[in-house]
Amino acid sequence: PPNLGDLYRGSGKDLFYKILQRGLAAKIRTQHVELVRNYIKENEIAVVHSHFAHFGYIMSGIIKDMAVKHVVSFYGYDYEKIPFKNPAFVQHYKELFQSAAAFICEGQHGVETLAKMGCPREKLHVVRLGFIPEKISFVERVKKKDSLQLVQIATITEKKGYFYTIRAFVKALKTLPD
Repeated sequence: PPNLGDLYRGSGKDLFYKILQRGLAAKIRTQHVELVRNYIKENEIAVVHSHFAHFGYIMSGIIKDMAVKHVVSFYGYDYEKIPFKNPAFVQHYKELFQSAAAFICEGQHGVETLAKMGCPREKLHVVRLGFIPEKISFVERVKKKDSLQLVQIATITEKKGYFYTIRAFVKALKTLPD
């Protein structure tokens, strides 16, 4: 097999996303298109929600002639990196803006960026990630003495703070070995 370094010159993260994108596209196009289409029909699915724009573009091709609304969530990587790393996506996004019913962004910056790219403003919606602490009722919990249970669920990216979590575990283990 060819050396990946010979095929792509860029950061490891960019290479990972490129491989993921190509792998998903190839797998969905060749093995699962009919399964997805049949599932949508058999279960009378009315709305398909695609997370990440590149996957939304792939799904738009799969559902294009079906009576299904398509909603696509854009995240920072979708509008800050993909169109610049892969210029073909500028055209893909224009097609997606026409075919999908709605687009979700995490904030106003995403809305403005997509509007500048040509997305109709009436299709853009902000759905913030997170929660409003005041709306969550307090529930007292009892922690077992000398125990600590933590979980972190996120993508493995620097901004998620994995290194801080690992350091915190190392510190906690000194006083809470169990």
